[in-house]
Amino acid sequence: MIIKKISFLNVRKTTEAHYSFIPQTNLIVGKNGAGKTTIIEALFLLSTTKSFRKKQNKAIIKEGKKKLEVKGVFFKKQRQKTIKLSIENKKKTIKEDEEI
Repeated sequence: MIIKKISFLNVRKTTEAHYSFIPQTNLIVGKNGAGKTTIIEALFLLSTTKSFRKKQNKAIIKEGKKKLEVKGVFFKKQRQKTIKLSIENKKKTIKEDEEI
């Protein structure tokens, strides 16, 4: 499966972000504190529904916010698939394609 796009709201210190990727190798570069790990964590969260850094999902929701959203667009065998994960009030919701 190849990731084409990811967008997220209220993940760690990031209010909103949108990134696009190419099928070849992608590099994520930036200064310390720029949000590189947040991008990787959002991808991991979308893939596994949990954080690789914290046991409680509340810890990854931006301080002062109640809801987190991560949306990814993937390609597999020339088919596009969109997945959206929301976490609000300790409840996880996962939606795919036509449900979004």
